[in-house]
Amino acid sequence: MKYKDMKRAVLLLENEWNLGAKESGAPKRLCAWIYLMEILEETEQFVYYKENGKLIGFAGYSKWNSKKHLLQKKFYNFIRKGLYKSKKIKDLKALKEYETNYDYVPKNMQNYFDGELSILILDKSYRDSVKSFMENK
Repeated sequence: MKYKDMKRAVLLLENEWNLGAKESGAPKRLCAWIYLMEILEETEQFVYYKENGKLIGFAGYSKWNSKKHLLQKKFYNFIRKGLYKSKKIKDLKALKEYETNYDYVPKNMQNYFDGELSILILDKSYRDSVKSFMENK
């Protein structure tokens, strides 16, 4: 993912979810950067939707226990660990606890799939305009 798209992805994430900001007392943008690094670390394949060069949404797929892109995974993990050291995070334990709460796959589903959709996000204003368009048809 290009840096320009990363910045836009962070905005999409921070406008959409809490990402542990409330629990940890950290700025939402910092939590969004941490979450994006986790997504980039896990994701093997992205699908992007852009309009006029602007990232509107994206989806990522993660294959469980994959060794593919190992160097890339280590790089994003390194950055994420550095972000965790920010003095702006008042309660790191709460942030990490928040993060473990959304990673859940029921035991009975783990054998059906070889991975998971790591993220699917679409700009809220774009969703609203599409919804409005569909309602007026």
